[in-house]
Amino acid sequence: MSSSANTSRGTQYTVLNASLEKLKKNLEVLEANVEQTMVQSEWAKQLAVIHSSLFMASSRVLKDEFIQHEEDPTPHHDDDRARNAPSDST
Repeated sequence: MSSSANTSRGTQYTVLNASLEKLKKNLEVLEANVEQTMVQSEWAKQLAVIHSSLFMASSRVLKDEFIQHEEDPTPHHDDDRARNAPSDST
């Protein structure tokens, strides 16, 4: 083999080694990102459960309010009673 072929081969090995090092670092970053995504997906799952619970609870409250209003449609607010009460100033 000639000297130029050995130099070319050495250069190729150097480039290959640099590429493999870059690939190794990228795989380490990918692994860290996958682990972080797993943690975040668990938190997202818990958040979804909390939101679902809130929607179910609010639906129940609104449904109960609607049923109560259907049974007795007259308002029961203190402000309404005060406005409709006869005044003593006459």
